[in-house]
Amino acid sequence: MQILRELYLDNPVSNYFARGSIRRYAKGELILQAYELPDAISSIAEGYVQAYSINSRGEQYVHILLKKGDIFPLWWLTDTTPQNMYYQAISPTTLHSLPRENLLAKLQTNQTLAFQFIQTTLQQLKIYEDRIDNLEFKYASERLAYRLLYMAYRFGERSGDEITIKAPVTQQMIAGSVNLSRESVAREMEKLHRKGYIEYRDKHIVIRNVDLLSQVVKDIEHADWWKTL
Repeated sequence: MQILRELYLDNPVSNYFARGSIRRYAKGELILQAYELPDAISSIAEGYVQAYSINSRGEQYVHILLKKGDIFPLWWLTDTTPQNMYYQAISPTTLHSLPRENLLAKLQTNQTLAFQFIQTTLQQLKIYEDRIDNLEFKYASERLAYRLLYMAYRFGERSGDEITIKAPVTQQMIAGSVNLSRESVAREMEKLHRKGYIEYRDKHIVIRNVDLLSQVVKDIEHADWWKTL
């Protein structure tokens, strides 16, 4: 099987973070509360983390799903203002964590590490840009199809023509990331399943045919990166 788009699993940034303290979290455990100042910046060694906020109506919005090699909270590196953002492990997760001051000092003196860190940061910024693109689609069917294609690109494992999304995402998480209700996501997922575009297997979403699923996204705003899947 081919792992798709694994992000810098063996690079100077990951190696440097490996010198930090090891922190382990159970599935569902909060790593950082909203408006809480972190005591370190972390790189994910194993597992998945979701970053989300909660509005005044109690609705949860998923901003980003992070995986092995991703760094958070990036905002704290240059801005010490508390943020309305929760970070939660959505699988058993291991972090390598470094004090902010130590990381800043190292980045100012090590050009190779600083360059790799910028690359990692820009990669995560692109994730936010793709989420904004996702929200530009008017119809629920297009929003969902685009989101599934993106998750296949970022978290997918290919076997033949099929791609399994390995991140433990739920319909609620998907709904919170594309500004839809869980009920709307469930209806659209069922339509895709009946058409044979997707299926569930061992609690994972499996995309059976990328080309067919991409045809649901009729009005491409910026990207058709799924052609590389």
